[in-house]
Amino acid sequence: MAASAPTPHGTGFPIEGRCGYYVEKKKRFCRMVVAAGKRFCGEHAGAAEVWYRPTVSRVGNKFADIQKEENTRKRILCPLDPKHTVYEDQLAKHLKKCNSREKPKPSNEPAERKKLEIEEGIIDNVRFTRKQAEISSVMFSFCFVKDFFIQDINAGLKDETEISEQLVPISSLSEEQLENLIKKLRKASEGLNSTLKDQIMSHPALHDALHDPKNGDSATKHLKQQASILGNIEKLKLLGPRRCFVEFGAGKGKLSHWVDIALKDAEEVHFILVEKVTTRFKVDGKHRKKNSVFERLQIDIQHLCLSKLHNFQLLYHKS
Repeated sequence: MAASAPTPHGTGFPIEGRCGYYVEKKKRFCRMVVAAGKRFCGEHAGAAEVWYRPTVSRVGNKFADIQKEENTRKRILCPLDPKHTVYEDQLAKHLKKCNSREKPKPSNEPAERKKLEIEEGIIDNVRFTRKQAEISSVMFSFCFVKDFFIQDINAGLKDETEISEQLVPISSLSEEQLENLIKKLRKASEGLNSTLKDQIMSHPALHDALHDPKNGDSATKHLKQQASILGNIEKLKLLGPRRCFVEFGAGKGKLSHWVDIALKDAEEVHFILVEKVTTRFKVDGKHRKKNSVFERLQIDIQHLCLSKLHNFQLLYHKS
C-alpha cells in the first residue's frame, strides 16, 4: 500500500512499541502495535518517509535492513474487505483467517440441546433458576442463536419463480382496476408529509466531546451526526426506561454509547448492536451499568429475524 508521508507534529513521539506513522486526520500517531524491530504497523508499512527517525541506540545497525524490508514487501487491499490491507505474499494465509471471511452458519443441534438444558435449569452442569437465566441476556443470545438466524429472511424474492401468481403488471390492469388502485393509493397516503425537512439537532450528552480540541475533521463529523440523531430521538420522546435500541451496522457502537449516557439511570434498557464483521476498539464492552444491557450480534442483516430476539420477547411480555 502506498501510504503518504506523515506530517511532523510538534515535538511529540509515538508510544514505545507502537506505530511511528502520524495520522493527519486524527492528529495523532497510529496506535497499532508493531512487530519486533519494526517502525510501522502493517497498514503503514509502505510509508516511504517519516519525520520520526529511530536512533541507532534503538535499532542498532539493523536500521537499513529494516527500512529495505519494509519498502520492498508489497501490500494490497484485502479482496474480502478493502478497508484493510495485507502483504501480497501472505494473501492465501490471510484469507483463511480474515475476520470478513464467510463464517459457518449456526448449527441447530447445539442450540436445541442448550434450549433443553435451559428448560431443565442446567447449563454446563451449573443449576440456576429461569429468572437468573433471563438476566444473562448474553448467555441466552448464544443459546438461541439459531432462533434469530433465518437464512435470507430479509433478502427479498430470489427469482421470478417465487413471485405470487396474484401479482400482475400494472400494464395488464383494466381502466376500472387502475382507477380503483389509484384511489386506494391516494387514500393510503392521506395525511403523509411528503416534504422532508432537515432536522439538524444536538444533545447536551455530547457537548464536551464536540468541543474537544483533539478531534479531527472525521471525528467531529461523526459526533455531530450522533448528536443530531440523539436530539431527534429525544424530540420524539423515545428516550426513556424499558426500551430496546437496535443499532444496525453498529461498528464500534458509539451511537449506542451516547444514547446510554443520555439515558443516565433509566431502568431496563437494552442495546442490541448488529454488525456483520468483527470490529476493533468496541466501546459497548466498557458499559457495566446494572440498568443497561449491551448485546452484540455478529450477523448479516440479511439473515436477522428481530422478532426472535430474546430481549424483544422479554420486553414484549413485560409491557
